[in-house]
Order: sequence, then structure tokens, then C-alpha cells
Amino acid sequence: MRISNRVSDLLRSAALPLDSGKAFPMRSSAELCLGDAISLFDKGNFVDAARRAVDSLSYSVGVFSPVYTSAKAALGEMSA
Repeated sequence: MRISNRVSDLLRSAALPLDSGKAFPMRSSAELCLGDAISLFDKGNFVDAARRAVDSLSYSVGVFSPVYTSAKAALGEMSA
């Protein structure tokens, strides 16, 4: 799978908790990270976009969530 497709999947994963409309303590931080990720993706900076998407997930679902750990592992594969 191309890196742009993998990052696009990460962006969708990061957007899901925000699309739910539920309030959570670090929502604004998650939104900021996702906005950065989308901007970086649009500029073709896919690895940094993936990093910011993973940052967004850390705020929205937490670092112990399976969604986050899966995204973090995918990021590690992209960065290697």
C-alpha cells in the first residue's frame, strides 16, 4: 500500500473520535493536531502528517487505546 493511502487511513482514524461530537478533556488539542496533519498531508509531507494524526489520537482516545497503538505501529513502519 502506498504511504499516502496509509496516512489517509490514519487521518480517517484520527477524525472518527472528533466526528462523534462527544466532549472530552483534550478535544481542542486533538483538533489542532488533526488540522496540522491534514495541512501536512495536503503539502505531501506524509510522514509528518502521520505523526500529527497519531498525536491527535493520543489526545482523543488515549495512549492505551488499541486504535492508538495500532496507529503508532503503522507510523513506526512508515518511518523505518
